[in-house]
Amino acid sequence: MSKQSELLLGNIVMDSIRILLLISKFDKAKNTLNIEKIMMYDYYLKYPNTMIGSDKLSIDTKYSFYEYYAFFHWKPNISEYNKTLSYLLAKGLISKELRSKEMCYIITEKGLEVINSLKSSYKNTLLEVLNYIKTNVTKMKDSDVEKEILHRTSIKIRFEGDKHE
Repeated sequence: MSKQSELLLGNIVMDSIRILLLISKFDKAKNTLNIEKIMMYDYYLKYPNTMIGSDKLSIDTKYSFYEYYAFFHWKPNISEYNKTLSYLLAKGLISKELRSKEMCYIITEKGLEVINSLKSSYKNTLLEVLNYIKTNVTKMKDSDVEKEILHRTSIKIRFEGDKHE
C-alpha cells in the first residue's frame, strides 16, 4: 500500500470514529443531526483548544501539534463529510431518516457496538469534548455557532491570544 493510500485510509478511519461518536451522543428520538450540524460540531471536535480552550476541559488539549499548525477554514469540504457518512452508512453503523424535511443521521445498534468496543485515549478525549458540545454548544442557534467558529479561527485571535475576545 502506498503512503498516500495509507494516509487516506487513516484519515477516513479517524474521521469515521469522530463522526460516529458525534452521532452517538444524540438521542434517536429527540435530537438528530443533519450534515450542517455534523460539520459545525465536528469543528469543535477537530479543534477543541481553539474552539473551547483547555481551561474548560479536564483533558490536555493545549499542545496539539495538529491543531496548532492547522489551516483553519470555514466551511469544511462537504464532499469529505459525504464520503465519511457514506462509509458509515455502507458499514451499517449509521442510518439516515427524513425528519422535518431534513436528512438526519442516526446511530444504529451496530454503530453502538463499535463505539462500546473502542478503548483508546483518543475516544476518551473525543467524549470529553462531546460532553462540552452537548452541554453548551447545542443550546446555541446555528448562526451563533457559525459566528463563534469564525471569531475563534480568525488570525488575530489565533496568534495574538485571548486578550482580543
